[in-house]
Amino acid sequence: MGAHGMGYNADSLNELAKKLSVSDIQIILTIYSNSNSHLGMAAGAQFALASQCRDGLEAVTRTVKDGTFMRSGFKSVDFTDAQNILGLIAKFDRCDASTQQDAVKSQAMIEEFTKADYARRRDAAIKEQREDARIQENSLKLLAPSADKPLTLSEREEVFHRSVKAMGLDGPRTPDQEEMVKRMYDAMVLQHKGDANNSRQ
Repeated sequence: MGAHGMGYNADSLNELAKKLSVSDIQIILTIYSNSNSHLGMAAGAQFALASQCRDGLEAVTRTVKDGTFMRSGFKSVDFTDAQNILGLIAKFDRCDASTQQDAVKSQAMIEEFTKADYARRRDAAIKEQREDARIQENSLKLLAPSADKPLTLSEREEVFHRSVKAMGLDGPRTPDQEEMVKRMYDAMVLQHKGDANNSRQ
């Protein structure tokens, strides 16, 4: 739907350009950051930034580059919103031709950032899947330890920590939960440490 679908248009850009100045940009960025899932607020901030032409362009490209152009609750830069703002600047007749051209160039730059971010997140997901599979395999080995190839202390602790997290006990715990986690550690790590030592005798 985009910002236009939230009731903003070319007239909105002109009105915002009259009311706002470069001194408002940091406030606008803060509003955008705090908009979270409030689409109307995010759209308003996008138009407000676009209305500032060169200064808005520089603010968006700078925060995209340093990884801070994102809404609270999100884990990565919102490249789509950044592209929307640059697209508005490129077509806003109050912006000079040089700024409009630079907005188009910056859109290409952000497209490359988008591809790189996708590749990074894809690789991280693959790595996490492999780690999960390895630790899951070690969990099975912990249940049926092999005298030929016992798990190392580090591997047993990995299994323990993953089990604690899966049970939702990796945050603040009650005294009873703390005692249960301690017993788990004794059984999964310390006891098996003794088993591994015995298997080498």
